[in-house]
Amino acid sequence: MIDASTVFAAHVDSWQAQGRLRELYGGGTAEYAGWKLMSSGLDYSYFNAACVTDSMLADIGQAREWYRSRHLAWGTLMPSGSAWPHGRLLLTQQLMALEDAAFSRAVTPSGCVLRQADASDVEVVARIDAGAFGSDPKEGRAWLEPLCVSDGARVAIGEVDGLPVATGYSLLCDGDAGLSVYIGGIAVLPAARRKGIGAALSSWLLGHGFESGARFGHLQTDSKDAARVYERLGLSEFGGIDIYGGE
Repeated sequence: MIDASTVFAAHVDSWQAQGRLRELYGGGTAEYAGWKLMSSGLDYSYFNAACVTDSMLADIGQAREWYRSRHLAWGTLMPSGSAWPHGRLLLTQQLMALEDAAFSRAVTPSGCVLRQADASDVEVVARIDAGAFGSDPKEGRAWLEPLCVSDGARVAIGEVDGLPVATGYSLLCDGDAGLSVYIGGIAVLPAARRKGIGAALSSWLLGHGFESGARFGHLQTDSKDAARVYERLGLSEFGGIDIYGGE
């Protein structure tokens, strides 16, 4: 059985996996007492996560120096509700997870085709991501390209009548929490929403993760609408994460 501490550990594992697959792009990882640090190589604080595993042991100076030596902005991530005296609380997100036995596969809508992206799809994936989230396409492309070209990630594209309208990715992680599958970046263009495409794409990614041996799947969200979609797939809330900035 999984619990909130296991799901938080799996979330930290997913950040560590992100750092490792980005080593050729200037990313990396490090571990100190009370910390698991990762770098994407990108100078955006939300792409560089300093994960607190034990607030009593975590020395803020070690994290500061590690990111300073890389000339990168960074944020601190810890279990929701934990006391943290450094920086300011920016965001709280809900963690959700499920084990294979609770998985309820979604039906793929008529006319929708789901496929795995590859290196040739980087621009398509970045365009969908920017259109769905209203984000900077250049920034999104820099984050998504390593996922599209890495064997350690699976990036999905959802097409309707041959037109790409949705994307998302999964990471198989085998760390402190055991083998798990993380789902992230679920993006659906506005005109294609509320048609079951996001649920189908999430289900497709989770299914591949379980088929690859994952013990459980997990993700984070700050959207109540998204949480309701994930609940229909069988995911439940397992605590949350607080994200701090300002250091």
